[in-house]
Amino acid sequence: MNRVPPVRFPLVAVVVALCGAVAVASAACSDAPSTTSTTAPHIAALPPTAPPPPPPTTSNEVTRAMALRGEFPPGPELNVFAAKCAICHSTQYIAQQRLTVGQWEKTIKKMKGWGAPINDDEATLLARYFSVHFPVDLGAPQYALVPPPPGAVP
Repeated sequence: MNRVPPVRFPLVAVVVALCGAVAVASAACSDAPSTTSTTAPHIAALPPTAPPPPPPTTSNEVTRAMALRGEFPPGPELNVFAAKCAICHSTQYIAQQRLTVGQWEKTIKKMKGWGAPINDDEATLLARYFSVHFPVDLGAPQYALVPPPPGAVP
């Protein structure tokens, strides 16, 4: 079988060709009439985009935004959750719940019946925290979408 040798361009020739193309393009642009517009005459200006929403200003808005992202707002209840609830449940599982304080109390009582190591004071504390920060009217969690990893099937 006859092999065809690969075509090799000297690096200098490639650089000279590229520099020549850049020089021709820049000369063509410098000969163009100057305009006061910042866009090229053949490119239409894009319409202005809407400004980003203002950041939350009150602590209630901040905790609501955190809850919608599935994050737990700060508080001493987080230590109780980490020690007593997270041994079985993920934060996402809890953050997606939308229950009233009564429903949380009933749920926590059920968990205690199944062996959750929670005393009555901790149960009341958690039920109040979860019902305040993840209320029924909060809406569905808004998780950020991430691109698939390289090589993933679409």
